[in-house]
Amino acid sequence: MATNLVYSMENEVRCGSVDIRNDPRNAFHQPRRNMKTDEDGKERKLKYRECTILEGDFTISMITRSNLTDDLFPVFENLREITGSILVFQIRGLTSLGRIFPNLRVIGGHSLIMNYALVVYQNYDLRDIGLTKLVAIKNGGVRITENPRLCYTRSISWKQILIGNIRDLIIDQVAGHCKNDCPTSENDPHCFRDPFTSNMACWNNTHCQRICINNQKTLSGCTINDELCHEECIGGCTRPNDTFACFSCRHLDLNGQCVSKCPDHLYEQLGRRCLTKYECEALYPVTSYPSADEKSVWKAFKKHCSYECPNGYREDPSNSHSCIECINFCPKKCPGDTVDSISSALKFSKCNMIEGNLEIDMRIGIESTSAEKFTEAFGEIEEITGYLLIRFSSAFMSLHMFKKLRRIHGQQLWKNLYALVVFENQNLRQLFNVDEEHKIEILRGKISFQNNRMLCYDKVLRKSDLCSYVLF
Repeated sequence: MATNLVYSMENEVRCGSVDIRNDPRNAFHQPRRNMKTDEDGKERKLKYRECTILEGDFTISMITRSNLTDDLFPVFENLREITGSILVFQIRGLTSLGRIFPNLRVIGGHSLIMNYALVVYQNYDLRDIGLTKLVAIKNGGVRITENPRLCYTRSISWKQILIGNIRDLIIDQVAGHCKNDCPTSENDPHCFRDPFTSNMACWNNTHCQRICINNQKTLSGCTINDELCHEECIGGCTRPNDTFACFSCRHLDLNGQCVSKCPDHLYEQLGRRCLTKYECEALYPVTSYPSADEKSVWKAFKKHCSYECPNGYREDPSNSHSCIECINFCPKKCPGDTVDSISSALKFSKCNMIEGNLEIDMRIGIESTSAEKFTEAFGEIEEITGYLLIRFSSAFMSLHMFKKLRRIHGQQLWKNLYALVVFENQNLRQLFNVDEEHKIEILRGKISFQNNRMLCYDKVLRKSDLCSYVLF
């Protein structure tokens, strides 16, 4: 692997979202339908090692076995920007995020986890955040909680980094555990100091939070020789006052040049780059591992290259790359999926029809999530063409979050029998909020409720009476 490479926008290497679970060594070997051999994983690993811009979200979670060490985790040494969010949840063995992201400068926050662009939660061995190159989070806040050994979270000047409209900040640190001693570079002008207390800001005991000498307030950054970057840059550059030499763009990237807006004939994608109509329609969906049968459904429409149609429009049935204006109600259709976190649940927040199956399996980490968030996620769903499965979701006290659900088609059935399946939800006490006027219609398949220890049998009987269903 090459080391200490620095890429500017003119030699950008893009990659998609990353979701690493269970074992850090599986980062590039997750089985997918289009990955036939280990060579696929090796090619993917090479691609991500060279990646400079990750267009999507980065998630690493539920790696909890013992005897893990830092050196087992992947290193994205050339990655300088993530356009979405970062989630680090229930990881053992990792002591610093800087191990994974030694050169990360910008988090875009184009997609958020409950208003947060950076979430670090329940990581037992984490000692410091260590993102020593990070200078800006464009949108969204920071939540760092329940990391028992984590230090230096309050020695970081997050106000210098959070620059968007949403700047929520929740940080806890175990009292008395941390010394938080910043480096002893008392006279280093590159180290940021709080203007009121004169305290140095730092990432750990070897790295202060760095600034440009010539202009401490700029986010454009500077070169290694302290020459100021162009105002369209963010996070630094390789040459001063040059829009082609930025590490990341403050606004938009046009073929390696940072610009304030796209030319009239181009389309803005993800709020960060300008594309032709052809380039937009050729994009894969934003996902870690696009499979061979996934359709590219990006749409060049109304000056934006978007995965979805804007409000008041729906996908053109005759051309999935285009949108047509709705007449009266405009239902939003979303593909079915498995939901195992509040962030994945919130992807359904504007969906009216689920095309396929909706499987909800939220086993850990969401006990404190409010009912309002689940309603935000599922409250607009009216129809599911396949089946609805809810299991191992201890945070669910009721199913009232499905306040508009009226029809489950059962075109696909769980175990070839069931259209509605609810089991092993240990705190579930109530089902759907339906009545005689608003029943849930199940067009095909059976219903099954099992091992929901707080759910009374009479409630199941009462609710099943309010479901209109056909046994086949």
